[in-house]
Amino acid sequence: MPTLHILTEGFPQKSFDLPEGVTSVGRDDDNAIHVADASLSGNHGEVIVTESVVVFRDLGSTNGSFLEDGQQI
Repeated sequence: MPTLHILTEGFPQKSFDLPEGVTSVGRDDDNAIHVADASLSGNHGEVIVTESVVVFRDLGSTNGSFLEDGQQI
């Protein structure tokens, strides 16, 4: 199962297993992955998992989304 690792500076590192389908990520309570940190937008992004592909889509977040190496998505 794919795993999302949250590496937000100043926030404890967390990992989340990602089931097949769409998983919402953001600061708002209604997200499947809720991260209560001001650096994330309310509805920051979503992870789409299929049988062969994992895609992260930023939903127009204010601060953007980045890979572990600092590359912006």
